[in-house]
Amino acid sequence: MPQGKCAFCGTFVTGGGTAMGKHSVACTACTPLALKWLEQHAVPVEAATEPAGGTRAN
Repeated sequence: MPQGKCAFCGTFVTGGGTAMGKHSVACTACTPLALKWLEQHAVPVEAATEPAGGTRAN
């Protein structure tokens, strides 16, 4: 679960955020903006939301 400071508004995210790569997170309010940013910068959304190590737990 991504935690940290939102890359867009600065709100501290403790749960329910959207991972934006390895060290960035967006809060739930900024998720639509984050997805648009990821799309424009050619970052696959699946890669940004996968847990560390690149494998998903089943």
